[in-house]
Amino acid sequence: MVAEGQFGAFYEYDYKGTSYWYKLEASLGPKYKQPLACESGVYQLVEKNSKSPDKNFIYIGGMLSCCHFSEGVYCMRVENYGPSVREMRQGQLMAPFEAQKLFFQLLYCTKALIRYGICHRYIKESAFYVKKDRDTYRFVITDLGYAIRIGSERSAFYPIPETATTHIHAKKALKSEDTESLLYMVLGMMAPLPWAGMKKIEEVTKVKLECTDENAIPEEFYDIKEAATLCLMRGLYTDDLEMENVAAGLISYYFTIVSSDELHSPVRFPNRDAKLVGTFKSYDEY
Repeated sequence: MVAEGQFGAFYEYDYKGTSYWYKLEASLGPKYKQPLACESGVYQLVEKNSKSPDKNFIYIGGMLSCCHFSEGVYCMRVENYGPSVREMRQGQLMAPFEAQKLFFQLLYCTKALIRYGICHRYIKESAFYVKKDRDTYRFVITDLGYAIRIGSERSAFYPIPETATTHIHAKKALKSEDTESLLYMVLGMMAPLPWAGMKKIEEVTKVKLECTDENAIPEEFYDIKEAATLCLMRGLYTDDLEMENVAAGLISYYFTIVSSDELHSPVRFPNRDAKLVGTFKSYDEY
């Protein structure tokens, strides 16, 4: 079993010898939404707006088929693009500049979600896959079973407390929370997170706010320029539903401090077997 939460129980299986894998889901109760049905809805939404270049960063090719076996039991067959960020990093710390590059490139995924009005709510390394072409590559975001519309009501539940937004108790899904979660995910690739291992969301939130205060950044982050920059960005994530696309704003900011060629160069992962070839395709021309 991969995960169990208020939405249901998830099971994932690789089908050996092919590029397919399967997700089987059993509902834990009638009052909860079915994640696979939700994921199917997101794919349909993206397909309706397929002319947008943002669709290139959402894994819309994932739902090849979806079967409803019985009440509350669904199965979905999906096809992998390439290795996930989790597979390429293998739990090792990354060189700070490479982690910063990864953050920049993954921002295109959260920017795309915001433009489609979607809040992912389950940001993790295994949700980002690589789509490789001959001389370019891009990251795509998957695992959309927890996704809901931005502005819709949500609970304070989050599958991974370490990466949860500091606005976890907001009553509605925010534009900023996926990008804030991405920030914490990448911070943990540069140095151990001070709140790692904490289970209570209130305690995690308190430590996050303390560690990302410009006057109290901990040594493990302060001594790493790229990590300190991420900490200072935390203040940009607000609970204002009228705010602009924060991911798009951060992308523009990075273009002012790092050259475009460097930002689009392949991310070097600590796993020597994981090598990205070509340049990152960002669709900046759109």
